[in-house]
Amino acid sequence: MEAVEVYDAKAIEPTQDIEQGTKAADALVKLVKKAGLAKKFGGEKEHLYVEAWEALGKFYRMSAKPLDAQPVTVEGVAGAKARAVIIDIDTGHEISGADAYCMRDEPNWRNKPFYQLASMAQTRAASKAFRMVLAFVPALAGFATTPAEEMSDMERVPPDKKEPPPQKKDEPDYRAEITRMLEEMWGGDEMSMEEALKSVTGFKGKKGWVEGKSNVADLKDARNDKGQSQLTIAYNKVKEEYVTWQNQGE
Repeated sequence: MEAVEVYDAKAIEPTQDIEQGTKAADALVKLVKKAGLAKKFGGEKEHLYVEAWEALGKFYRMSAKPLDAQPVTVEGVAGAKARAVIIDIDTGHEISGADAYCMRDEPNWRNKPFYQLASMAQTRAASKAFRMVLAFVPALAGFATTPAEEMSDMERVPPDKKEPPPQKKDEPDYRAEITRMLEEMWGGDEMSMEEALKSVTGFKGKKGWVEGKSNVADLKDARNDKGQSQLTIAYNKVKEEYVTWQNQGE
């Protein structure tokens, strides 16, 4: 009897696999650079955080399903153990799975409540499970294939919650300086000072003009990556007007 060749729809020719992987790698690089989803840990290559692995999974119609974390003790050290499985989004079938730990002998987890250890164990398990099936894509993209969560016991600040640069010790007291300059320019007239401050802090938004702040105490000092804030920008604008006012009086 003549053998019948069975065609597997999931099977991909090596060249096609590499071509698809290269496209995914290019998209991954753009996403990681834009969102800051990777970090170096002393080596030459960056390691991907779980959000990058999750996005990569979406490229291939895969999703991570973390299972319940359990308290464990390993060689006398307490901690949490979790398992995560990778699911085919279209069929619901399990593709991969991995176990991971978060233990109290890790400096930054020593005094944390159990639920935080459990959460990190689940995060590590998800990243590791994705790595089991998709590590070739980060490799093509030039990233390290070991997930960032496995590289360090450091607490991670998510990309969208990075702490702004701290205020320098030699910086002026912006609120006091703004108030001083406005008082000098407007002779202490509070109404005029309020209108002047509103003028320099207002701006054009997507839906039209956004009214500025009339009270210096309402100016926020949350710094962006460039070290700027609503307060520092207002200070610089008031200072420009103050210098112009001084020059006109000479």
